[in-house]
Amino acid sequence: MFACPLILSACTTPPPTKPNVPYQENLLTKCPETLPRINGVTGKDIAKPLLLLTPQYADCAARHNQLVDEINQRKEIRQ
Repeated sequence: MFACPLILSACTTPPPTKPNVPYQENLLTKCPETLPRINGVTGKDIAKPLLLLTPQYADCAARHNQLVDEINQRKEIRQ
């Protein structure tokens, strides 16, 4: 008889609410996984792929940092 109210009380707790904070759609863009190959051992051979990677790195780093900020912001809202 005493256990019945305890069992029913678990059914009445509301589920946790999802945060209603919008996020930027571009955060769902994945960074390319293929990298330019280094074809040689000279500085010129290494510089060419690095020059191709520089803008790609900046875009991916900015997206990643913003995604981390969004996740941290949502954690703060839940508390």
